[in-house]
Amino acid sequence: MGCDAEGDEMRKPRVVDGSPAQRGRWRPARWLGGGAALAATATAICAPSASASTILVNGLVQGTCLDAQTMDGVTLTGVAQVITCNSGPAQQWIGGSFNSLRNGLNPGMCLDAQTMDGISLTGVAQVIPCNGGPAQQWFLGSDNSLRNGLVADMCLDGQTFDGRTLSAVVQVIPCNQGPAQQW
Repeated sequence: MGCDAEGDEMRKPRVVDGSPAQRGRWRPARWLGGGAALAATATAICAPSASASTILVNGLVQGTCLDAQTMDGVTLTGVAQVITCNSGPAQQWIGGSFNSLRNGLNPGMCLDAQTMDGISLTGVAQVIPCNGGPAQQWFLGSDNSLRNGLVADMCLDGQTFDGRTLSAVVQVIPCNQGPAQQW
């Protein structure tokens, strides 16, 4: 299943859980923006319509989802976290222009790999105003990882200390093909 003529892949929120039945289904047919250097290892995320969104379930612990933290259900704090799935708008992600992942609660906020100098990543995943920069570009790897557009060998990761359970922390670290990096 690829993108349609408008770049849409999905019409309603759906859960992407990395299960064998879903592997290979979330692979858009065309590229958006730059990122040709990643063409051999990853595919771009479609730019769906404003109403389409995806819930990203972590591959290490089923039932845990990528979430943009909010204390009041309205205002995002800037923290990206992995918590129990609730299908709320803070857990819905919309593929935007330049391969961004916009949050469903506030589509003006994007998943971002923090950088202090525009070149190297700090390891922090955050949700900040969309700016179209490469640190906000995400590419789906063949192993269901989300690879960052600024540094292609850095992946979105649900932090784990024992390999079985997740802390709430979402980080951007070197890709290792582990289940905590599958979405």
